[in-house]
Amino acid sequence: MKSTYYSVSVIAKRVTIVMFSLCLATLSWQSWADDNGEGPDPSTRVARISYLQGSVSLQLAQSDEWISARLNRPLTNRDQVLTDDGSRTELQIGMATIHLDENTQLGIMELSDNVLQVQLTQGVLNIAVRGMDNDDTIEIDTPNVSVTIPEPGNYRVEVGGHDDMTLVQVRNGTAEVAGERQRYTVNAKEQLRLRGNSRLNAQFDDLDRTDEFDHWVANRNSRAQNATAARYVDVNVIGYEDLDDNGYWRWEAGYGNVWYPNTVVRGWSPYRYGHWEWIGPWGWTWIDDASWGFAPFHYGRWAEVHHRWCWVPGRREIRAVYAPALVAWMGAPGVSVSIGGPVGWIPLGPREIFRPHYRASGVYLSRVNVSNSLLDREEYDRLHRRTSRDDVFVNRGAVSVVAAATFTSAVNVHRNLLPAGARDLRPIDTLERFRPDRAAMVGGARIITPPSRVINREIVVQRKPAPFIPHPGLPATRDIAVGGSVRLIEPNSRRNFGEARRDDIRSERNSNSPSPTQRDGRHDSDLRDTHRLDRWGRSNEMENRAERDDSQPRREWKVNPPQERRDGVEPTPPQVNPPQQNPPPSPERRRVGPWVHDEQQLRPASSQSQRDQTPENSPPPRAEPPRSANPQSPPPRQNSPPPSDDNRGSDRGRRPLERREIR
Repeated sequence: MKSTYYSVSVIAKRVTIVMFSLCLATLSWQSWADDNGEGPDPSTRVARISYLQGSVSLQLAQSDEWISARLNRPLTNRDQVLTDDGSRTELQIGMATIHLDENTQLGIMELSDNVLQVQLTQGVLNIAVRGMDNDDTIEIDTPNVSVTIPEPGNYRVEVGGHDDMTLVQVRNGTAEVAGERQRYTVNAKEQLRLRGNSRLNAQFDDLDRTDEFDHWVANRNSRAQNATAARYVDVNVIGYEDLDDNGYWRWEAGYGNVWYPNTVVRGWSPYRYGHWEWIGPWGWTWIDDASWGFAPFHYGRWAEVHHRWCWVPGRREIRAVYAPALVAWMGAPGVSVSIGGPVGWIPLGPREIFRPHYRASGVYLSRVNVSNSLLDREEYDRLHRRTSRDDVFVNRGAVSVVAAATFTSAVNVHRNLLPAGARDLRPIDTLERFRPDRAAMVGGARIITPPSRVINREIVVQRKPAPFIPHPGLPATRDIAVGGSVRLIEPNSRRNFGEARRDDIRSERNSNSPSPTQRDGRHDSDLRDTHRLDRWGRSNEMENRAERDDSQPRREWKVNPPQERRDGVEPTPPQVNPPQQNPPPSPERRRVGPWVHDEQQLRPASSQSQRDQTPENSPPPRAEPPRSANPQSPPPRQNSPPPSDDNRGSDRGRRPLERREIR
């Protein structure tokens, strides 16, 4: 029998051909994906640490170590923040700002183009949302409920450190709160206190008085509302509030409105006074030393006008896209940066193409360039087809060059500059071989021991966060921001019974509220606690009302109940005007207070109705009541209850009844 014999060289050749074909297919698929906007693009938003007070700790997504927080550091998926005693911090995320009070633990579960999902394990959080797109989602998850914010407003969420208690306060806007089997809606100027886990004990109430934390939050939020920079930049540019106090705006021909910094040293250049850190999924990210150094280095471009550097923001009508650093990378010709060769970068001009060193689709490249430059889409489509070697950089004189060890160690760039010039370097397209070390991961921050206040608790979520995809070659130590597990609750579009009963109670109180003299001697506390909701979401009637027979029709409160006829004796007619043959039309009913359900008894007939009355149909003249000794005192009203000093009540819209006189 003849057998076929294959030599080793033939097998190797065939394997090489197959592998080469697979590589070509992979490259062609990747090119197709880039052109069609598919693939795992990095997020266009980050969270910036914009304020620090006291001791604030961070735990990064790809590290189990805790480090001290530093100003201007970007945060992204699976990062965690913890404030100590007497500490506070502020996180800016596009058109949302999160403030954390002392002893607060917050984890970022997902931060993408249209999703902001955080988990609050303990402490107090305040989030101010200035604007939202139609497809934006904001969710705050706690150990027993999940809070969804559907519209802009000001919200506060508080979680107990060791008990299943969550307090949701809404000053402006509306919040949707969901538990395991219950859902509630918290409207403006309301608060909802929830206790329990699988079964919630819900209690609605008025907002508590503002505390010191609320005043601090209001002061910080006023900076964004009153900032002059909002006239010239998109509101999604993170950090524009810091520009007013550190520079000024000016119109420049060819650039439009630009911003000049006034707190720089002599010989200052962009992207030189700071260091580089490795922050996924983008990779190498610039961290500036200046307190205002976030917006000008992650959005827009830089230009040198009149021998001074100015920042040129992007188009205000286009949503801003975050970039780790808007620079052009340079390297020494023939020397690889992986073996210690120098690396440099040049600040991009207002009409130059940004070519990121990380993978991105064609849609992302178009968005990040058009939103952060003076190029329109047609100009970008024409220029991006060129290679990086064809680019002519207008800011070549501001090139910064450092050694590879300096670049990967997160040390200050200004103190370690090399005397190389732009002519000694050539543009490079990728930094894949430029691996970060431990110092680049933590950014040179001080590594601390894990805080003792860290709590690992189960979190209730309405939407499952996107899976965490670490950067290739870097370890991923956990799937969520903090220890513990995530419990996904089933979506339920039906309104909770307790919430529906609450709305019915409010409507009933507003329309059929008794007067102060006809409450059967009950105290305000009895009336206020009548319709509390128990832990099952049902009405918790008071005992004094539970004694009433529910089979009988419910008594309706009336201001002047008619007298009944007893023993064949006609009741004494009330001392009012006799009925008119042609009575004037009844005035419009509207609520003026919780104790009056018909304003007709407080308002006289209109003047037009009085003119329409003829002498034949006019009622007899009313006898003048006796005047008091004081000629200026008005005559007493008849058939109206005497005023009561106790007018507190329990309704949220309750206010003291105004004294109105009928003349």
